[in-house]
Amino acid sequence: MPSADRPLILGARMKAAELLGADFYLLGVFSRLGIRLGFGEATVGELCEGNGIDTSTFLTLCRIHLVRDYIPSEEEIAKLDMGVCLKYLKQSHSYYRTIGLTALGKAMSNLLAPCGEKQKKVIRRFYDEYHAELEKHFAFEEEHIFPYAEAIASGKEPLGNFEKEFEEDHSNIGEKIGDLKNIVMKYLPAECGDQEIQQVLLLLCFLENDLERHTAIEERVLVPRISRGDTGNGE
Repeated sequence: MPSADRPLILGARMKAAELLGADFYLLGVFSRLGIRLGFGEATVGELCEGNGIDTSTFLTLCRIHLVRDYIPSEEEIAKLDMGVCLKYLKQSHSYYRTIGLTALGKAMSNLLAPCGEKQKKVIRRFYDEYHAELEKHFAFEEEHIFPYAEAIASGKEPLGNFEKEFEEDHSNIGEKIGDLKNIVMKYLPAECGDQEIQQVLLLLCFLENDLERHTAIEERVLVPRISRGDTGNGE
């Protein structure tokens, strides 16, 4: 992370490697937009141009990842390429399903292996309910929110208004991952190994952090842009 007395100034001319080195959580932004590693001394602008990505939109996504309370200005939101934002959000869902939750599920199984059947059932049920809640949330976005944004972008009349349900869903998944972390930290039986506990906690913390950024992009970029009735490419 950049130091407090020398904050990182994001711009098109900075080296892409410097940006990624500032916080490796940004790897999710790079990979979900199809930017492969091995970019040498390329600048952010050169890297975005070579990958067909709007540079200012890419930098806004990075700022939201780097600065927890960063809120884009209205002018910044108006210029964003929402195709890039939607690609990031959709690929995030794909990552959670195929990598993040898969790894967490395996780690939970390893963690609970030495436990009695009753203990396994109770803890696993809580995890399974959380997993199901996430899947429900992803499905809601994919069936309603993303098509809504795409309809506006294409000049069509969108159906429905889902803002209230959208906010409630985000609140629920944030609370439940906190509950799951507390169970792992406070209430696991003595049979559970320290390394297995640490592995599950690391995966939970990474998932929580990533979901927070995912949510922030939806709430600070997607929803304001939908409210404008304009989700085009900002040109």
